[in-house]
Amino acid sequence: MNNFDNDALFSINYPITATLTGESNTAIELSSDADLQTAITNCLENDEAMEDAEENADTLETILVDGVFKVESFISASVNTANDYADYTIDFANDLSCTAENTVNTTISDIEGTYTVASELEVFLNLTFTGNASFELLNNTWEVTSFSQSSISLQSSTNSAITLVLTQI
Repeated sequence: MNNFDNDALFSINYPITATLTGESNTAIELSSDADLQTAITNCLENDEAMEDAEENADTLETILVDGVFKVESFISASVNTANDYADYTIDFANDLSCTAENTVNTTISDIEGTYTVASELEVFLNLTFTGNASFELLNNTWEVTSFSQSSISLQSSTNSAITLVLTQI
């Protein structure tokens, strides 16, 4: 369509199918101007939410790298096992590695891991530790439910009953 005046009007012969590109490439059927307007509004809201999540992910990554954390709470099967991690601090590095260090018994080897911070409509923190069964329990893709300079609250992306809270020391 070329060479139209700025004040040209068009009509749409409904129904039409639109494909929402993204992870799922969802096809939706639109049957009216109201449906079209709603779909456009929803897309714009999703774009804004994705931009907010991306900014929050960047902020979270800065908080992680700038601090050292302890496991304040780790609830799985309605049991808080934070005491299993009481002697450890977790240090997140710029290179997406993390280290859990036993601060009580320095003869115990550090536990190495990796992390990633990602965003979609929400912010996610992926943790992967190796070499220690207790820390391997933290291996998960966590949805960030809230965060501040002093605390990060996480919920398992696959089981909402599993939660983890990290506090900065």
